[in-house]
Amino acid sequence: MDHVHDRCRGDDSLMPWSDWQFWVVTVIAMGAGVLVIRPMLPKRFRRSPKGTRAQLTVKGRKIERRSVIKD
Repeated sequence: MDHVHDRCRGDDSLMPWSDWQFWVVTVIAMGAGVLVIRPMLPKRFRRSPKGTRAQLTVKGRKIERRSVIKD
């Protein structure tokens, strides 16, 4: 019954700030939140992939890239 009276006194028993398990679960929840929200963000907030494109070849010969012009 003491735990009921602790809440009435205003102790920090509602949030276990000193418990390491609380912080582990908090970090995991924040990471999951980022993974859920990230696809919903506009592209300007996403990181662009950095790297080089693979060369397009057919039977070992390079293919000329053409830009498609739409009217």
